[in-house]
Amino acid sequence: MEENQVENFVPEQENPQEGGGYEASGSGNKKIIWIVTGIVVVVLVILAAVYFVFMRGGGEGDVVLPGPANDDSGKKVIELPKRDGKISLELDGGVMVGDSFEVPIYMDTMDSNIVVASVVITYDEDFLEFVGKRGIVDTADSDMSMSIVNSVEDGRVEIVRGVPGDSNYLDSDDGFSGAKGLLANLEFKALKSGTTRLQFENEDSQLVLDDGRGTAMITELEDLVINIK
Repeated sequence: MEENQVENFVPEQENPQEGGGYEASGSGNKKIIWIVTGIVVVVLVILAAVYFVFMRGGGEGDVVLPGPANDDSGKKVIELPKRDGKISLELDGGVMVGDSFEVPIYMDTMDSNIVVASVVITYDEDFLEFVGKRGIVDTADSDMSMSIVNSVEDGRVEIVRGVPGDSNYLDSDDGFSGAKGLLANLEFKALKSGTTRLQFENEDSQLVLDDGRGTAMITELEDLVINIK
């Protein structure tokens, strides 16, 4: 009997799942520690870079910011240009119900040189029908030679055009500079009598300087009120 009991005895083994669980937990903790350490290092590097660039004194070229020509720290500060411009709509003569008519879009760069002009104009489809050929805006005589966007949809016209420049907004040998440059011609048909408006969307209508930085001019936008008889 004793011999049989000895033969049938099997020693208890450790639960492999328990051992594996401890190992996985330790590995997970290590990963979390490495991730947190990495984040801390990145933050410290960024803070150090900000300190050395903006807080410590340095020679010319250390800082490029909009502002006056020089500041008290002795650093060279490049002033980004803030030039004025204007985009306007014009109508020659009165409009009767059933008339088809053109509305030119003009640009005034006020002696600066530009490389991009963009406009978004909305109109009331109850009063006006867009009748441009092929359903797009006429830019055949535009002073901006390159077409980027030309679309008309649901009472909204979008035009973006460009011209090559050389990153010098004060010259006149490239880009466009002028007091009455043509961007495009809008063509409409008057549907009913009343007063309606062609209106610029401010955020999407601008002139961009030929300065190599894509600086938008401070652009005045002149809407057009149309009285249809």
